[in-house]
Amino acid sequence: MNGLAGVILSPLIVGLMAIAVRQACGMPVSFSMAFGYIRRAPVLIGAALLVTLLTHLGFLLLLIPLIWTLPWAVLVVGVVYRRMFGVPSAEAGY
Repeated sequence: MNGLAGVILSPLIVGLMAIAVRQACGMPVSFSMAFGYIRRAPVLIGAALLVTLLTHLGFLLLLIPLIWTLPWAVLVVGVVYRRMFGVPSAEAGY
C-alpha cells in the first residue's frame, strides 16, 4: 500500500522536491510550485511504478538465494557438533 501511495503521489513529491532545491539555492518559491508537475503526472506515475516494481523484484531475487543458502549457514554447526561433513551436514540443518 505504501508503494502504491508513493506512485500516485509522485507528481506532488517531485513538486515538493523542486521547492526544496529552489529554496536551498536561494531562489524564490511559492506554494503553487508544489502542484507544477501535475501536468506531467502520467510520465511521473509510470516512472515511479517502474522503480517500485524493479525494487520489489530486486528484493525478491535477493530473498531467493538467501532462502536457498540458509541451510548451508548451519554447515559449521553440523561439522563441529555432529561431526558431519558436506551435504549431510547442511541437510541436517533443515
